[in-house]
Amino acid sequence: MKSEDIFSIKNLFLFVLVLFVISSVLGYLNGEKYTYIPTFLRETYGKELLKLNPISLTLLIFFNNALKSFIIIPLGVFLALPPLIFVMFNGFIVGVVAYETMVKVGQKWILYFLSLIHI
Repeated sequence: MKSEDIFSIKNLFLFVLVLFVISSVLGYLNGEKYTYIPTFLRETYGKELLKLNPISLTLLIFFNNALKSFIIIPLGVFLALPPLIFVMFNGFIVGVVAYETMVKVGQKWILYFLSLIHI
């Protein structure tokens, strides 16, 4: 792999990362308008998922996202839009759920989570 290829991949990764962060911030800032999303997720998946231990829940979320990513990645070969929409949608949902979490359990847990990501 040439150094130019690595540079272009890094730029693409940074673009997608910035897109995810911006959509997460937009989801957080508009979280009050979209309170039905966490409610829907809780009603749809909450009862069964709350019975899982944290490791099983983490693995379930990871494999669910991996499966959806493997489905959406081939669409990026033909059209760049589906993967970008997928990243923006996931970021927005993360932002809305972060807002809901901050409202319910307080800001210190969000800051704690963000500090763990930073490590």
